[in-house]
Order: sequence, then C-alpha cells, then structure tokens
Amino acid sequence: MVAKYRKIADDLRGKILGGLYEEGTSIPTEQMLQNDYQVSRHTVRQAISLLVNEGLLVSERGSGTFVAERANRVEEEHEKTITVGVLLTSLSDYIFPEIISGIEKTLRENNCSLILSSSNNDFEQEKECLLSLQNQGIDALIMEPAKSNCYNPNISEYLRIREAGIPLIFINSRIDLIDIPTVSLDDVSSSQYLTEALFERNLEKIAIVTNWDFKQGKDRLEGFIKAHLQSDKLFSNEDIFCFNHSNRDIILNSVINYLERTAEVDALICYNDELAIDLIRLLTQTCPDLIERLTIASFDYSQLGKSYPITLSAEHPKHVLGEKVVQIILEKLKGTDDKKISTYLFRPKIIVK
Repeated sequence: MVAKYRKIADDLRGKILGGLYEEGTSIPTEQMLQNDYQVSRHTVRQAISLLVNEGLLVSERGSGTFVAERANRVEEEHEKTITVGVLLTSLSDYIFPEIISGIEKTLRENNCSLILSSSNNDFEQEKECLLSLQNQGIDALIMEPAKSNCYNPNISEYLRIREAGIPLIFINSRIDLIDIPTVSLDDVSSSQYLTEALFERNLEKIAIVTNWDFKQGKDRLEGFIKAHLQSDKLFSNEDIFCFNHSNRDIILNSVINYLERTAEVDALICYNDELAIDLIRLLTQTCPDLIERLTIASFDYSQLGKSYPITLSAEHPKHVLGEKVVQIILEKLKGTDDKKISTYLFRPKIIVK
C-alpha cells in the first residue's frame, strides 16, 4: 500500500519532469489539489513537503509553491525507497536496543531505510516526532505510544496518519480507545502464568509492583488478579503497588516499608527487570535478610537481570518482536487491507533460573 501523499507526490513529480509544470511556474493551490485528489489539506501538504525536500519545488510564504530551477532537467527517475519511521518511548532503556536491532536487521534485508525517534514517554514530544516523521516522507510507522495507560491527546494524529494511507503499528502496548494493530507480549497471560508458577512453589502471599503509565502495567496486574481468582487465592489491597514516572521513588520506598513490616509476603512480582534490580539494591542496603527469604519474579529476562537474584522471569521476545513487526508492516505496504486489525501477541514463556 502506497501512502496517499506518496501517490500525489509521484503524480506531481511526473508532471514536473514531463514539462507540464515548467521551471519558475506555480503549481495548483492547495485547495485545487485537495479537490483534484479528493484528500485533506494535511495530505496535500505532506506531498508538497516531500517534493520540496527533493528540490523539485520551492515554497514561498504568501506567494505559493513554484517549480524549482533545473527541476525539468532531471534525467533519472526518482529512486523510490521504502522508509519506515520508528518512534519509541525511549532509546536508552535496556530492552529497546534489542528491539531496534530486530527492526533494523529486517528492514535492511528488505532494502528499506529507517528513521528512528524517541518521545521520552511525553505526549508533546510524541506529537513533535509524529509531525517530523511525516515531513521526512515516511511510508509506514512503527511506534510505542507514550503513557499508553493514560488518555493520549495524540489519538487524532494517529487517525490523520492512517487517513493519509500510512500503515501504523504499535509495539509493546495498545490503546483501548482506538483500533491500531499491535505486536506485543501477551502481558495478561504472562503475568497470570508467572503468578501461578509462584503458587506451584507453595508461595501463598504474593505482592506486585507495576507501572501504571503503560497499558502493559495494567495488563500485568490483570494477570496477577486472574491467577488468584482461578487458584482460589486471596490478596489484599496492600499487596498491590502502582507507580508512575512522577512517584516511582516514593512507591519503591513504600514497597520496602511494607516488606519490612509484613513477614507473610513470600514473593514479589516486579514490572520489569529494571524495577526488580532497583528493589533488590534497596533491600540489600536496608534489610538484606529479606533477600534470602523473598522470591523475586520479573518480566523481560534481559541480560541486565541475569546477574541478580531474580528467580522467575516472563521472557520478552525483544529481537524477534522487532523482526515480526517489520514483516507485518511490509505486508501492509504490499497491499494488505490496512483496515484489518492485525494484532499479534507472543505467547508467554516463563524462565526459571
């Protein structure tokens, strides 16, 4: 599937190179192009921006858009390369380099280029990145939405991207308010299986610490609750800790205080390896005896966590996830109906160390 603005740019490029629009002359106005191609003004502007970046058009504020000098003398056909934008919430977190590696490898094998960007898990930065990627002429977009468990004010931008014919796929988490294909770990089942694995070890009292900024944090809590219901086990409100970016350190201290005063807790499920490591370090400093009796479980099974006393881990597909999402996006670019929801969930795999 070729994005709408790409089709318009290709048509305008052909008219320029064919001499229909001569050097120095203006092309039709945005309104006229909207009517001609039956698209939104945003899509028309994307097409014009692409040709401006190629040096075929020049936009002058208040005057219009003109064919650049020497544009009609271009002899070689413009080389078309598929460009995929990748927008992540972070480029530095321990799990993302492996995901990026899988994406980059599969794109390279298919002669596609990559534009990488990061929102830093911030809505405003995400919007800026979305606009920038579109202006750079991407053909498809892979992204992890910022704060996916919160209302996202950029939903309208996602819809605008789809309207422009640019395939969009989320990774790691979805947004409930809008149907966007998603490639991720099955977080609900992973957490359920992880909790059940702890029950099989005769660990009755289990606490969980999860990240409420992200949809996967909510899903992991759901799996924790499902495991208790299906095993006829009870938990209390005190066993559940939800944090976000602004109160993370406060909540971690609350977890430590709870573990110190509640000897009944047998196991602790952590949102990811990074969180587990931070809690292990805090426990080592404040109450090292707890490390000996407490079973720590986590998510990701990363290289970072393998040297710490994390007993069970729900493995994240990492590199394989990156490969899979590119395979799906390329199929969409080949003509798969973008209206079809192609969500792919990786089945849970529990690692026992």
